[in-house]
Amino acid sequence: MDTHSDVTAERTEFGFSRTSCDCHKCSVFCKHMPGFLVPSDLTRLIPPDADPYLWAEEHLRASFGALVPSPVGMRWIPSLVPAKSVEGHCHWLKNGHCEVHAVSPYGCAFLDQHMSDREAQRRSEAGREARWDEMVREGLYEKLWVHLSEKGLTYDTGDVDRQRIRSSLTTIRRKEQSVMKASRRRDLRKKKRLARKRKKASRKRRRN
Repeated sequence: MDTHSDVTAERTEFGFSRTSCDCHKCSVFCKHMPGFLVPSDLTRLIPPDADPYLWAEEHLRASFGALVPSPVGMRWIPSLVPAKSVEGHCHWLKNGHCEVHAVSPYGCAFLDQHMSDREAQRRSEAGREARWDEMVREGLYEKLWVHLSEKGLTYDTGDVDRQRIRSSLTTIRRKEQSVMKASRRRDLRKKKRLARKRKKASRKRRRN
């Protein structure tokens, strides 16, 4: 896919710098629950000569989004998310690589598994506020969400996907712990061998 945008490594959004990690933990989300879009993502992702509604039908889905507290009560903030393949992963994930990495959605590009919960919350809140503002203005983001929803092109497997993510992350952490334990055992064996060699050499020196 031609991303049709000039993108630098210094991409920022809402004052945050994008992340660049593609480790197993971070890529789990590409396989089960790709990140949400913010309004500015549409400008980057939709080709200038494309019909945004037809493009959205192919590439996006309408998600319920989130219910968040506000001064006037709970606020419902819908979201647009990437469509998923029949295998269940993001349709832009091909052969383990993201076809739109340089201009990937905000929820993919600005969140990862290595930042603190507080930092992730700050970034998520900024994205939700941008989506809310666009919904209030009835901008393109809102129009595409309504269009997809009316077409039945929705994303509604969040609970199942979250469980799959938790399961995958648990498996990855166990493998990491196993590798670390094996590494520590190897290091301990090396230290013991080195200690024996030093002790043997010391005995030889004393005999001589």
